[in-house]
Amino acid sequence: MRIKNLKIEIRPLDSFVEETIRAFEDVQGGKGIAPREALIFPDVRTLRKVLSEKRLELLRTVKNKKPDSIYELAKLLDRPLRAVQHDVKVLSELGLIEVERTRRKPRDKVRPSVPYRRITIEIGI
Repeated sequence: MRIKNLKIEIRPLDSFVEETIRAFEDVQGGKGIAPREALIFPDVRTLRKVLSEKRLELLRTVKNKKPDSIYELAKLLDRPLRAVQHDVKVLSELGLIEVERTRRKPRDKVRPSVPYRRITIEIGI
């Protein structure tokens, strides 16, 4: 796992579409484009819905405490296991958390980790 930075952007969909079209045209014209990691939301409301206070606390706890399992994470957060499992799934689907399945008896464990050193938010105006 390579530690890296992630930019979260809040900008209208039409701006994102325009940038994608320009990048496609550059590639077709033989120009290269620099890869970048960004998570783009159309508005602040959507961002707040996805990155709630509970999920931000979860990210910080995974990053700082490095729990060995989702169960341990739920205990550290003092939250119900099912709620933590759901939040880990959402954050994992967005790429904000990576999960590693480990084979341990009596059952498999899922170890969460945060692959980013820093996450920044940029708001286009």
